[in-house]
Amino acid sequence: MRTMDYKQLVGQGRKALEEGEFDKSLDFLKKALSVCPNDNAKLILYAGDMLSALNRKGDYDGVLKLAEDVLSLKTTHYGQTAKDNEFAIKDTAYAIKSRAYFDKKEWDNVVKNCTETIKVLQKRKESMSSQKEKDVVDRRIAKYFSMMGKAKGAQKDAKTAIKYFEKSLEYSPENEDAIFNLAISHQYHEIDKALEYAFKLKKMKPEKIGKELVEELIAKLTEKKKAQV
Repeated sequence: MRTMDYKQLVGQGRKALEEGEFDKSLDFLKKALSVCPNDNAKLILYAGDMLSALNRKGDYDGVLKLAEDVLSLKTTHYGQTAKDNEFAIKDTAYAIKSRAYFDKKEWDNVVKNCTETIKVLQKRKESMSSQKEKDVVDRRIAKYFSMMGKAKGAQKDAKTAIKYFEKSLEYSPENEDAIFNLAISHQYHEIDKALEYAFKLKKMKPEKIGKELVEELIAKLTEKKKAQV
């Protein structure tokens, strides 16, 4: 009966979320947590539905509290060993915190939590035998280095931002976000380098950044170079 209650409450929470009733959704989901069958299901609920509801509501403090709740879980959902499971929990929690701090524009905390996320991902990668799995982890590591770069860019620290964006490309050479931001970061001191990255991105036919935005960037950088002559 408790499992059925749980499924019904989750369903009601998801329906309210789709309808944009975030507080109502969270009420149902919190009730679902109280009858949740195990920590595996709790992790899915935390990292999925509840995270989505809090983010869409703009309750980033609530997201940070949720991340701490994730750290308290004892799940066997993601791996066969205790160490695997520990990594999975920390990975989820730090990733949630990194995004929340980014949305709150708390840049030092973004760098701190992205660093912790990357450490956990690197440890998880060491235990993997499949290259396909390792490639997925590398792309995630690249994402967090790029996020750190944007945080430092927001703090007007272009030198450190560039370092993080370049680190991102070491893990994922085709990371559109990092290449785009390298073009932006270099424009103030190395316009030719900025254009090099912009044209590289154009050749890639970027889907995430978009062709129009890249064309606008190239035009802006070209004008800036002309003005320097």
